[in-house]
Amino acid sequence: MLHRDPVTGRLTGLVLEDAQQAVRNVAAVDAETAYAGLLVALDELAHNGITSISDAGGYWQQNHPATFLRALAENWLTVRAVNALYLYPSLDIDSQLAELEQRFDDDPDSSLRYKTVKIYIDGILDLGTAAMIEPYDVAPDEKYPNGFTYFQAEQLQRYVSELHRIGYKLHFHVIGDAATRMALDAIEAIDADPREVADRRHRLTHTYLVDPADVPRFARLGMVADFQVGPESSAPDYHEYLSEFIGQSAFDLIPVKTLLDSGAHVSLSSDWDADPLSPFGTIQRAVTRDENAVDTVEQAIELVTLSAAYALSQDDMTGSIEVGKYADYVIVDQNLLEIDVGQIGGTSVMLTVVGGRQTYRSPEFRT
Repeated sequence: MLHRDPVTGRLTGLVLEDAQQAVRNVAAVDAETAYAGLLVALDELAHNGITSISDAGGYWQQNHPATFLRALAENWLTVRAVNALYLYPSLDIDSQLAELEQRFDDDPDSSLRYKTVKIYIDGILDLGTAAMIEPYDVAPDEKYPNGFTYFQAEQLQRYVSELHRIGYKLHFHVIGDAATRMALDAIEAIDADPREVADRRHRLTHTYLVDPADVPRFARLGMVADFQVGPESSAPDYHEYLSEFIGQSAFDLIPVKTLLDSGAHVSLSSDWDADPLSPFGTIQRAVTRDENAVDTVEQAIELVTLSAAYALSQDDMTGSIEVGKYADYVIVDQNLLEIDVGQIGGTSVMLTVVGGRQTYRSPEFRT
């Protein structure tokens, strides 16, 4: 969406949501710069004890997948990457489906797989682009009193059904409660055995707002609710700020405990680099936040490890230390179960190992 002055109708220069992709395509960096950036990112991931990722950008028009494929070929891919490909709302449906079918890759013996499609349903609350069931109390743009969605319902349902048929896991960006409902509706409309749909482990990420009527649908449909408990989204003053636009629902953001208590599959992840990368800060915030806090540190640890592996359909190979699984593990400088919860965020990684391969070693680590 290109923003216009509400009085004059003239373009303001503000580019919102999917409209930015045209700008990104033109401004995309060259292949060498992109590769150098990926290597820096991989080093940072290892430093923070990350052994598996799902890169949710996946802008294939900017050739992002080629950068990961090069890292794999040159033996520099130091994580298990279950990456996504971006679904462009502006492209022709048939041609885009053909492109994505050609790009599908689910080689179980590879540490790089492209078997997920990232689907943006809506935008964000701050700009009034998150899709809401009820209108904003104060709409940032009067033309969109309830925010807006990237896709029409019929268009989304066709994409979801066809992508599921190809074999893709679907990864929905949802912020507003209307967006959450739209994603759940699209999954429910898939013409397939419900058990097979649930086994695919489609997931909703961010999931800032969920209408109470939609809470039980997560467990019933087998959907994964993937949350990021970042410093800003957990801060009481941020909730106060949002309440100016969306009222009392601002104080029930990111309903981790609500979904857990409903029996839904829940995972915690990082929206890096919008949020900090360290899983230890995530664990601390998940347990100490004012609302919807996780009950115990043990549970929060599981949500960033085994539950995250479940969301990526690799809990049979990683996510916990068990006989028969890959040697993916980290050694840290303090026992998270013995220290004060307020100290967890300060945990340092001493050693990161992926498949028995050392990817990071602190200079302070001594065996």
